Amino acid sequence: MGVPEAPAMGETRALRTRARRHGSPEPTRIRMDDDFFPPAPALDSYDAVVSVPRTTLSADLAE
Repeated sequence: MGVPEAPAMGETRALRTRARRHGSPEPTRIRMDDDFFPPAPALDSYDAVVSVPRTTLSADLAE
């Protein structure tokens, strides 16, 4: 599964159901900008996950 080019949201309930049905390992880490949240059962801990593939610092914007 690739990363979308535009921001996208994935509902974790569907992912949780699919992972458990197929015996797939569930993710335990969620990346937040430049670090990771502490390890936790990600699909049980969050209702949705948002992918923002590209961000810009305000200092990089032309005035």
